[in-house]
Amino acid sequence: MLDLAGVAAAGGLPCRHFVASRLLLASSIISGLLLLGLVAAYLVTGSTLALAQAADSFADALTGMGLLWALRISRQPPDAEHPYGHQNAQPIAALVVAVLVCVLAVEVLIQAIETLVANAPPALGWPAAAALGSKVAIKIVFVALASREAMLRQNATLRAFRVDAASDVVVGVASLAGLAGAELAGIPSLDAWLTLPLTLWIGRSGLNLARENVQQLMGVAPPAAWRQQLSDAVAAIPGVRGVTEVRARSFGDSNHVWVEIQVDPTLSVGQAHDLGEVVEQRLLQHEGVADAVVHVDAAPGAPTPAGG
Repeated sequence: MLDLAGVAAAGGLPCRHFVASRLLLASSIISGLLLLGLVAAYLVTGSTLALAQAADSFADALTGMGLLWALRISRQPPDAEHPYGHQNAQPIAALVVAVLVCVLAVEVLIQAIETLVANAPPALGWPAAAALGSKVAIKIVFVALASREAMLRQNATLRAFRVDAASDVVVGVASLAGLAGAELAGIPSLDAWLTLPLTLWIGRSGLNLARENVQQLMGVAPPAAWRQQLSDAVAAIPGVRGVTEVRARSFGDSNHVWVEIQVDPTLSVGQAHDLGEVVEQRLLQHEGVADAVVHVDAAPGAPTPAGG
């Protein structure tokens, strides 16, 4: 008789959501503090770049709260109107962030071109530079935390957060380089020249993020290697003679899976059903599986008993 005691619900997804929630909340709070610091720097120096960075920090705080809201919505259990859950809240929010990143790339490109045309040194000032440097350092930490593979693999909000934070790092470093170029090397347009190719990287990151989440919303199949892992896990279950087919489609940060297995044709209907339940629970235990359907067929090579 097959033992169901070892089959448990997966703990990875709730744990990953917990870490992502804390990271997004911390980002929103720190962005709010940076907003206050950059506004103070603007009041002291009159730096328009400090004011622009303050506006960006305000947007970062709103972005973090929006992603946090989407993450919490995605964890709500299925209901009558959403029988498959609310996981699509994550790619929807990530898609919004992707659009904002692309808009940022265009705005920074326009600003760089205007700086080159005017040939004016960056108006930053050392108090604003200190605030901006702190922002860059903090964002680098956030990028590193959000880049952990286990957290990114099935979490659209963290991938969006990472792209947004990385874009801020790139723009911030270019601004600081421009300050150094103007103050130390006598090259007032250094930040603008650095920014031109960086805007292409930011825009490409935004477009890649948008494409990835559009594919998720359209139910793209997960990678073949991931499906093969499912097939191997199912084939290793005692009583399963073969795995005929594994199909899956993405749904937010998880996947719906359909698996067809072959079993001993001499099993009774009840025994085959029990084995199918074991396979279903094992699939739900696998990371990234939100829903599983198992179809049971008799393996070829032996007659099926009457009534079986």
